[in-house]
Amino acid sequence: MKAERRASERWRTNEVRSTPDPIVRLGVARREVLDHHLAHLEAHGRTPRVCLYSLNPLRERPAPSFAAPRAYAANEGWRIGADHCIADRLRKTDPMHRPGWRWVLHLVHAGHIDGVVALAHTDISPHLDEYELQLDLMAHYGGFVALVTPESAGAKRRVTPPAEAPELTYGVPSGEVSSARRNGATRSILSHCARPGGA
Repeated sequence: MKAERRASERWRTNEVRSTPDPIVRLGVARREVLDHHLAHLEAHGRTPRVCLYSLNPLRERPAPSFAAPRAYAANEGWRIGADHCIADRLRKTDPMHRPGWRWVLHLVHAGHIDGVVALAHTDISPHLDEYELQLDLMAHYGGFVALVTPESAGAKRRVTPPAEAPELTYGVPSGEVSSARRNGATRSILSHCARPGGA
């Protein structure tokens, strides 16, 4: 009898059933945490302190992928630390195996920053279960994730800043950057991030 009832309910066409899209659900949850933290910070008269995070392939310079998150944070009036532009060059899908993302979580957990700004959710993880876990961890540590391109917008888009954009050198004098390019040290100068223990 129960099997017949389940079968008839399964094929019943007079009811509309919809399953929520998981990426939309995660986007709503992320925005709720973001709104809650921003309201809390505003109630205490604090400006949110954020870092910028990007996942870059080995041959790609990280500076262009920080342009859109930097503009987003500046537009919101948030403070960005001088050494809080963190790029991971490892293509490991699990964010917990990336040193840069682990450093972001450490900064939030230690209270040095209130949240992180990334270009898209795929910078954190293209896999929704891993992305959800990282959102939960960030909320548990008392931080938020802000995205330039919302989850529902689909695939990650690259934004190329104008050639004269000052953020391309992160405060490193242009002579030092050209010298570093000649010496092959651009990777360490342009994608620097603070390491635990001051190393």
